[in-house]
Amino acid sequence: MERIADQLSHGHELAGSDCVIVSDVPVGIGLSSSAALELAVARSFTEVFGIAWDPVTMALAG
Repeated sequence: MERIADQLSHGHELAGSDCVIVSDVPVGIGLSSSAALELAVARSFTEVFGIAWDPVTMALAG
């Protein structure tokens, strides 16, 4: 999550946050769970902090 916050903070002001991640995707079984988590976190941060969502930019940032 820190890497996503760092990427989003360029040109935007982010405040601190506490996050809880709940998932039923098994860890480490090759389902790209880490990439999915990064994009979910990025999407939630854009909503919370009012940043425009651009899927391509966000995917490349992760």
